[in-house]
Amino acid sequence: MATLTGNTIASTYPLLLKIDSSGVDGTLRYVEDGDATDSTLKIANDAISIDATDKFYLDAGSDTYIHEVSTDKMDFVVGDQTILELKEAGGGASDSMSIQARNKFYLDGGDTTYIQESADGVMSFICDGRTMLTLTQGASGTGEVCINEGSNDDVDFRVESNAEDEALLVDADNNKLYINKGNASFETHIHSTNGSAAVISVTANGVIINDGHDASNDFRVEGDTNTHLLFCDAGSDEVGIGTSTPDYLLDVESTEATSSVARFNNLSDGASADILILKNAHASHPTNANTYVAFNDAGGTIDSLRGDGSGGVEETWTDSSDARIKENVNDLIGGLDKINALRPVSFNYTEDYIDGKVTKYTANDRWKDIKAGFIAQEFEAQLPVNVRSCIETVSEDITYDDTPKVAGDEIEVKKIDIKNNQVFQAYLVKAIQELSDKVTALENA
Repeated sequence: MATLTGNTIASTYPLLLKIDSSGVDGTLRYVEDGDATDSTLKIANDAISIDATDKFYLDAGSDTYIHEVSTDKMDFVVGDQTILELKEAGGGASDSMSIQARNKFYLDGGDTTYIQESADGVMSFICDGRTMLTLTQGASGTGEVCINEGSNDDVDFRVESNAEDEALLVDADNNKLYINKGNASFETHIHSTNGSAAVISVTANGVIINDGHDASNDFRVEGDTNTHLLFCDAGSDEVGIGTSTPDYLLDVESTEATSSVARFNNLSDGASADILILKNAHASHPTNANTYVAFNDAGGTIDSLRGDGSGGVEETWTDSSDARIKENVNDLIGGLDKINALRPVSFNYTEDYIDGKVTKYTANDRWKDIKAGFIAQEFEAQLPVNVRSCIETVSEDITYDDTPKVAGDEIEVKKIDIKNNQVFQAYLVKAIQELSDKVTALENA
């Protein structure tokens, strides 16, 4: 470049830039100032560059610039804050593009839709101002994926299948979880570790437990204190209530000390309203070899109801009358005295007792009829084995034994058991015999 007579470019035009005299070609050339000092800027006819680690300012040399902070690493700095980093480290997983923690990557022009590391180890996906998805990795090594962390009532979670657009649906507004919401061709299967067959299947035909017929897939329902409130033993094809080892197709066990084991209550008063039907599939009338109901104690069967071969029911015979199992056998005495000491009476039940009966003794007009019978306390004085105390629960407020009782209270009621009781029968027979002897004696006199 030419010089001015008597003056240098530097002295006359200190800010003048010049390019190497060879001109601009495909080789990058430094741009020099009037003092022949190379700047960081280099140009060619096909490229512009600045030296590594130097900064390309976008705000008149202040705090907003682009620069190669180290080899193959570019930083984009705004307001002295590194917003974006680009790094090439040989390709693959070592390459990266990152923005600084807490900064936002907007997808809608910098308004309400963005991705952000909202806290340490927390990645948030915000759409229209609502947190749709949060990925969290805690310091302890535990993590979670949260959908709709803001508990928005109009942000549902939905998974589609080939034929079902609501194969899985969390209805945020109604607080409901749906699996297969509506498509009949979609089936739900839950498997266990026991095999490939489904443990629970939900199809158009209903809900199936142990669809694969696996003997190890039992079904169990727990109660508050009972671990086998309902138990289906897949291996034995038996159902237990209150037991983990059912021995029958239906086996019911209980430790209930103050109430019944089971109740069958037909709430209908229709003329054909049955309560319990026991049916034998015999084409002909069942015989006494066919038991309808058996009454057992710890020693076995004490009585039962069986067919009589002619369409009726008979009780079983027990071995209690066999002479071979008895000793110290003596004639009963005082039969007539015992029977004469009993007081047959007519009576009505009290209104309070009728009104307060438990459900299984629902009050009706028949309870108001005049009855014939005995007073249990009087009967007990003569034949105590025929009287027992029972506990009943009243269904409404009554006065019993001069004491107010409210619904749910228990009362003690003495009852006379005459049916199937040999003691009463024996004394009754003895009384008849003694009367017969007296008649015979009178006749002979």
